[in-house]
Amino acid sequence: MTRHAFHYRDVGPEELSLIQALWERLRDYHAALPGWPFAGEVARATFADRRRELLDKSRGGALRVELVSTRAGDVAPIAYCVTSISASGAGEVDSMFVEPRWRGHGVGTESVLRALAWLETRGAKSKSVAVAYDNLPAMRFYQRLGFVPRTLRLEHTARHAGQ
Repeated sequence: MTRHAFHYRDVGPEELSLIQALWERLRDYHAALPGWPFAGEVARATFADRRRELLDKSRGGALRVELVSTRAGDVAPIAYCVTSISASGAGEVDSMFVEPRWRGHGVGTESVLRALAWLETRGAKSKSVAVAYDNLPAMRFYQRLGFVPRTLRLEHTARHAGQ
C-alpha cells in the first residue's frame, strides 16, 4: 500500500459547516443500517440540528473540530472528527467520518488518537464514544483504540412493543 501524508487541522466551532457534506454521508450510512429501528429517525436528522446540539453540549466546556485533507490547502475535507468536553468535564468523540476511499490508510485512527490527546490535555474526566448498536465495524475500530463497552442503553420503540 502506498503511504499518503494527510493534513490534519483544527478549525473553530464557527466552521462546523465545513463538515456538513461528510456528516450527511455518515447520517445516510446510519439510516441504511439493516433492521435498525431508529433508521427513520436518523434519516430525518438535519445538520442544522446536529450543529446546534454539538454547540449546546459544549457550552461551558470546549469543542474541537478537526478536518483532514489529502494535502495542505485543500478546501474539501476527506474526513473529520468532532470532540467535545461538557461543562461537567465529560469528554466524547461526538462524530467521526472518513470517506470510504481513504479508509484503511490510518486517517480515522490518527484522528481519534489526536482527539484523545486533546481530551487529556484539557483534563477531561472521562472519554467516551457512542456507537450505533448494529455498527459492528465502528465497534471493532473503537475497541482497537482502547474503548470498551461500559453499559448498553436500550430504548423502547412502539414498533417492537409486545413482541
